[in-house]
Amino acid sequence: MRLGSDSDATQARKTVAASRAADTAAEILPADHMGAHTAAPADPKENRRGPLTPPRGPLDGPRPVCTRSDARARHQLQGLVAFFAGLALSSGALAVAHRTLPEAPHVELGALIVANAAATALRFALLRLWVFRGP
Repeated sequence: MRLGSDSDATQARKTVAASRAADTAAEILPADHMGAHTAAPADPKENRRGPLTPPRGPLDGPRPVCTRSDARARHQLQGLVAFFAGLALSSGALAVAHRTLPEAPHVELGALIVANAAATALRFALLRLWVFRGP
């Protein structure tokens, strides 16, 4: 046997011991060390917030709740209107750019970039002010 080297049996014992130590450490570590950095609220009603939803502050106002199916359908239709308004703005700008200067791809690209930025702003404003307005 060489000095400084472990036999196969000793190496196997060390591997098993390290594995058991890791399992034991995972069992006794508190939840804060395993990824849960916040404790559950004392009130169960406050625990309805999902794991990726940021907490609501005092300036956010009441949380809009959509409980009726007709309100859900209205929100879906309003979202579709906002989507089609943005699509019409982008498509219209592209059609106008193509019709006025058919041989200028840079003008077409610029018009499309500006139209998509405007469509994004329009969709944001419609969704924020019309679809998801407070109660």
